[in-house]
Amino acid sequence: MPPDAIAPPPLPDWLARMLPFRRSIHDVGGARMHVMEAGEGTPVVMLHGNPTWGFLYRKVAAALAGAPLRLIMPDLVGLGLSERVDASFHRLDRHVAQLSYLYDALGLDRFVFVGQDWGGPIGVGALREPSRALGLVVLNTVLSPPRPGFRPTLFHRLARTPIVAPALFRGLGFPQRVLWLPQGDRQSIRGEVLRAYRWPLEGLRNNAAPLALARMVPDSDRHPSIPALRRVQEITQAFEGPAAIVWGDRDPVLSSVRKWMQHLLPRATMTRTDAGHFLQEEVPELIAGAILEVVRKAELVALLEAHLPQDDREAFDRDTMKRHAVALAAPFSRKEPTAHFTGSAVVVDRSGARVCMVHHAKLHKWLQPGGHAEPIDAGSMASTALREAHEETGCHVSLHPRAPRPIDLDVHAIPARKDEGAHEHLDVRYLVVAEDPEALAHRPDESHDARWLSWGEALGRAPEGDVGLRRLLEKARRVCGA
Repeated sequence: MPPDAIAPPPLPDWLARMLPFRRSIHDVGGARMHVMEAGEGTPVVMLHGNPTWGFLYRKVAAALAGAPLRLIMPDLVGLGLSERVDASFHRLDRHVAQLSYLYDALGLDRFVFVGQDWGGPIGVGALREPSRALGLVVLNTVLSPPRPGFRPTLFHRLARTPIVAPALFRGLGFPQRVLWLPQGDRQSIRGEVLRAYRWPLEGLRNNAAPLALARMVPDSDRHPSIPALRRVQEITQAFEGPAAIVWGDRDPVLSSVRKWMQHLLPRATMTRTDAGHFLQEEVPELIAGAILEVVRKAELVALLEAHLPQDDREAFDRDTMKRHAVALAAPFSRKEPTAHFTGSAVVVDRSGARVCMVHHAKLHKWLQPGGHAEPIDAGSMASTALREAHEETGCHVSLHPRAPRPIDLDVHAIPARKDEGAHEHLDVRYLVVAEDPEALAHRPDESHDARWLSWGEALGRAPEGDVGLRRLLEKARRVCGA
C-alpha cells in the first residue's frame, strides 16, 4: 500500500474471494477514493462508469495475470467503496478533478488508460494533456459532447422525470438491480455477480450516485457537462499514440456511437463484439488482448522516441517507424502487407575485433542476422534481435553492455516475391556479443554462408548503396573500439 494511502474497509468473504487484489484508499481533494491494484510494470488505469465499480474489471485483470503491467482499478467517488457525497456534488468537472488528484497521488506520469461509460470522459479529461497517455483503450463510452439536435435516450429521459426518477433510482435501486438488461448475454450478470454490483449501493445513504450520474448526461447544449466534454474531445482528437476500440454492438444505450468514436480516433484498431453495455463481463479476453497490443505499441513508440539518430536519413526513418507503430493494426506481424517491424543484430566476438555476416539466401547479399518478430517475443524488439541472431548463427548471444539499445534504426524496401508483394521492413537494430563464437554455423534455409570477418572485410562486403548497413557497422565498430 502506498505510504500516503489509508487502509481500506474489509470486504465480506463472498466478495473478497472474487477480488484478490491490493486495495487502498486515497484522499482526492476532499473525498476518499477506493483503488484496487494488481501486478507490476507499465501502469494501466481501468475506469468504470455508472452504476458499477472496479469490480467490473476483475475478469480483465485475471486475463492479464502474469503480464508486466500495473493494473489500477479505481472506484469513482460515490460508487463502489469510495466515499459517498451529496447528489449535488456530481458534476463532470469535479469527477475529472478528483481523478486527476489520484493520478498524481499514485505517481502516474504516463500510463495506458482504459475507459467505459462515464469512465471514458472522466479518465480522458483527467489526463489534462494528451501526452500523459501512453495509449488509449476505449470501451462503450462517449468522448465528446452530443451532436447538435440530439435526443437523449429513454434511460436518460427517465432520469429527469419528476417523482418517478427518485422513486425508481433511489427507492427501487435502479439500474443496479437489473444490470443484465443491457447485456448481449443476459446470464453474464446474475447471482453473486449481480449481488456484487448491488452491495455497495444498498440503502438510501449509499445510492445517490446512479441518479446523479444519469443526470450528468447532457439533455441540451447548455448542460453543465458540455464544457468539460468539449475539452475531452479536444484531448481525444489531439492524441497521437496507439489506441484500440472494443465495442459491444448489442448495447441498447451506446451501440450507435461506435462510428463517431472511430471518427474521433481514426487510427485506433476496432474490435466489434456481440456484447452489451458492460462488455467487461462478456468479452474480457478481447479487452485484455487490446490492452496488451496497445501497451506493446506504446512501448515501441517510447523506444523509438528515445533513440538518437545519427543523420537526417535515420531521423526520417525513425519518424516513419513511429507513424507505423501507431497506425498498423499488428505492427509486429509479417501479415501486415505494406510494412512490419523486424529485429536484427550486429554480432561480434568477445574481443570486438570480429563481426559475423551471413549471406542471405533470398536477397543474395551479405547482411547482419535478423528477421521477423514472433509472438514469443511479446513485442520486445531486443528479444526479436537476440532470437534471430542465435537462430542464424548458432551462437549464444547477449546485448552488448556499452551499446545503445537499439544502436540503429532503418527502413528498407523488400522486393516482391512469388509468395508476397513488395513491402518495407522497419528494422530495429542491436549490437550483441557471441559468448561462444566457435559455435558459428549458418542455417541452410536462411543463408548460404556465415563468417567471422574483420571490420574492414565486413564493410567491404556490405552491398553498394546500402547506406543504412554501412552506418550500422560503423556505429558498432566505434562501440567496440575497433
